[in-house]
Amino acid sequence: MILVLGGGAMLVAWFALGLDRTYQVFSLWVLVPATVFALLLWWLFASRLSWRTRGLGVLVVVAGLGTLRLEDYEGDMLPVVRFRWQPTREEKTREYFASVPEPATTAETQSLEAVDGDWPQFRGPRRDGKVTSVRLSRDWKSQPPRELWRHPVGQGWSSFAVVGDLAFTQEQRGRVEVVSCWNITTGEPVWAHEDADRFSEAMGGLGPRATPTFYKSRIYSLGATGRLNCLDAATGKPVWSKSQDVLEATSGVNLSWAMSGSPLVVDGRVIVIPGGAKGGVAAFDAETGELSWASGNHPASYASPRVIEINGQPRLLCFDGDGLTAYQFEDGTELWHQPWTNGPKVNAALPILVDTDRVFVSSGYGQGCALLKIDGDSQQPSIAWQNRLLKCKFNDPVVHDGFVYGLDEGILVCLELETGKRRWKRGRYGYGQLLLVGDLIVVQAEKGQVVLVEATPEKFRELGKFKALSSKTWNHPVLVGNRLLVRNAGEMACYELPVE
Repeated sequence: MILVLGGGAMLVAWFALGLDRTYQVFSLWVLVPATVFALLLWWLFASRLSWRTRGLGVLVVVAGLGTLRLEDYEGDMLPVVRFRWQPTREEKTREYFASVPEPATTAETQSLEAVDGDWPQFRGPRRDGKVTSVRLSRDWKSQPPRELWRHPVGQGWSSFAVVGDLAFTQEQRGRVEVVSCWNITTGEPVWAHEDADRFSEAMGGLGPRATPTFYKSRIYSLGATGRLNCLDAATGKPVWSKSQDVLEATSGVNLSWAMSGSPLVVDGRVIVIPGGAKGGVAAFDAETGELSWASGNHPASYASPRVIEINGQPRLLCFDGDGLTAYQFEDGTELWHQPWTNGPKVNAALPILVDTDRVFVSSGYGQGCALLKIDGDSQQPSIAWQNRLLKCKFNDPVVHDGFVYGLDEGILVCLELETGKRRWKRGRYGYGQLLLVGDLIVVQAEKGQVVLVEATPEKFRELGKFKALSSKTWNHPVLVGNRLLVRNAGEMACYELPVE
């Protein structure tokens, strides 16, 4: 009877209440322990078995549970368990870096310049996830992707910035947070800058979340605890005499899942979203690290800032914890704020400019998506349409030919931007990430596969797939030329993709 009641309650919560995936899992967090506890009470006090048998049963269950450890959580917050005798990711990373030599320190400062085809910041040159420098083959059966190299990496959910043959990322190695540089041709380390920082929490895991930004031969990085670095891109040596604590500068408090917005560098200013009482968004001088301006008091969330041109004017957009805010990036003057929030105040997907005066936004936890119409700088945007057909939790969508493609609680969706109508919903890829390459979508699935999907509203067409990584992957992939860089909290790899 207990199993029937408990199982029935779980089925009702999962299928009958209309909850999205996250809240379905939340319901199991309550119902599964309650059912197990009720079974334990029945076993101990109502089973009518001998006390020896009851005690032996409890001992077996406790011993079995004792062999397991909680590894982490998937994107829908389902727990992932491993046996205690299996090495942890951190142990594997420590063993790897202990076995490889330190990067050579002979590199000299040199002038580096990003060119067309490079990937100098989070989500690419325009922060829109679009690759325009290569035409991929649609045939992965006769021309399968080829692995060039693979090795362990420190934990974290950072992506890569790539300039020439250098790839920059962030990782956690034991007690230090690291900004690292790698040669993407060989996979060998070039340099590593260490800071005595460590962020860890149960659901999001260990390590930094943001992605470094390349700007005029320098690397700008924001650590999980709010440390803003400026490093020489060729050597990794600090340019500023002291790193900046963006939370301290604005009286901010770190987020539950850490500072995640990748720094934006525009016209000599480094822009971040600390969400502090003395500045919800702040700009620091790229040459000195000093605070240039701080504006607003909106709470921070997990999306990165971006500058886009609206009605012919460059505007800084920040997807805060309570909505989307537009600023003048020259001095931080707030122009308008569109409320948009959910229970945990998690807005993580970047806003997307659809055309000259329309912006698409989406977030998870039951919130959904909307198309905003922006008529003027001082006017509140109007909502052209709003629905719950695409809920991008922390997974950035892409736009192509009047349609938006994104992962709705782990399932790929195509929406018509003009009306918000859904064209199709297929492909269970989990909480992964997307790149748009011409009229093709490269999906980095949460389980580690890389999948090629056609970007068409006609119907869902999966063209090919391969297993790129072996465990949970939330990191954004990067495609430079036909070299695909992927990583997660345990390993990084480079693949050569076939081209037309």
